[in-house]
Amino acid sequence: MSHHDRNSLRLNAMRRSIATLAARLMAEDGIADYGLAKRKAARQLGAPETEALPNNAEIEAELRAYQAIYQEEEQRERLLEMRETAVEVMRLLDPFRPYLTGPVLDGTAGRYAEIELEAFPDSGKEVEIFLLNQGIRFEQNEPRRGGAEVPECVLTFEWNEIPVRLSLFEPDAERAQKRRNGSPDRMSKVVRHSLLIIAVSLLAATAGYFYGSPQPATPPPAEAAPTADAPARLLALTLPDLDGRPQPISQWKGKVLVVNFWATWCAPCKEEMPEFSRINSKYAEKGIQFVGISIDSAEKVLAFQKDTPVSYPLLISNLESLALSSDFGNRAKALPFTVILRADGRPQRVKLGKFATPDLEKAIESALKPD
Repeated sequence: MSHHDRNSLRLNAMRRSIATLAARLMAEDGIADYGLAKRKAARQLGAPETEALPNNAEIEAELRAYQAIYQEEEQRERLLEMRETAVEVMRLLDPFRPYLTGPVLDGTAGRYAEIELEAFPDSGKEVEIFLLNQGIRFEQNEPRRGGAEVPECVLTFEWNEIPVRLSLFEPDAERAQKRRNGSPDRMSKVVRHSLLIIAVSLLAATAGYFYGSPQPATPPPAEAAPTADAPARLLALTLPDLDGRPQPISQWKGKVLVVNFWATWCAPCKEEMPEFSRINSKYAEKGIQFVGISIDSAEKVLAFQKDTPVSYPLLISNLESLALSSDFGNRAKALPFTVILRADGRPQRVKLGKFATPDLEKAIESALKPD
């Protein structure tokens, strides 16, 4: 491997580490600003702030993954509560044409999030007087920097004990934004309350086995081709087993390796594992090794294994290793996801979704055959 390739691998690994830590800081410490979160993460990891910094989309993907794994039920309940509250506030403020934006809209709102609203009144004083007449106490802040996208003032108050941040812009700013940002991308970032009511009504009904914001459990998209460095990164992983002992994936190098990304909260994952266990035992003498990488806590996996014993190692993943499934073609970051590597480390097959037994055995037999 050339020096350039090694440096590229190092930078990619650091980029993912920063994104993972930044997501945890946002979820657990209440940091709302992506830039602040990534800079703080870079400092904690000893990385130069100008090197390998992830973009906001990468951090958002990790944040959704973190919330799905560690805060799933809490985050879903909190998001529903905040969206219901947002509908109430937006109905109250309807004369001032309010729009919802931020984490409550995009689905990443956690325990420290605010309801972020934008409004375009003829006068900011109108809104202040309106709130006072409604008996709503608020604080006023004036942004230091000017510009078309900077509000004239920001009013903060609480509604149902949930913090609300209301940014007030001039009426011309609404028209200018529509002309400048009237694209689907912009419209996905702001929404009037009529659309939000639909989002609230759908939230409790949506479910699936995707990381991040709730999505319908529709058939997953086709897998993409693995990246060139994905097998090397997988074999370089060391993860704890259920006893907390570190287990390097490289200990099974030279075998046909079947790596299954799964979680205890994923029903299709649990359904296919007894068959995986049977096939692992069937092919063990032929140099086949199954490994389960759980996107879950050790306690939950131990409880699962007590009811459903399996014949292969189960390892506990951290968020950084989640990127591996994406590198192997799992662009949706959905579960279950299975990777089959030949004995020389080359990918034989990847599978998003349940692996049918005949297809799995066929892929294993193909991996055992010499080229």
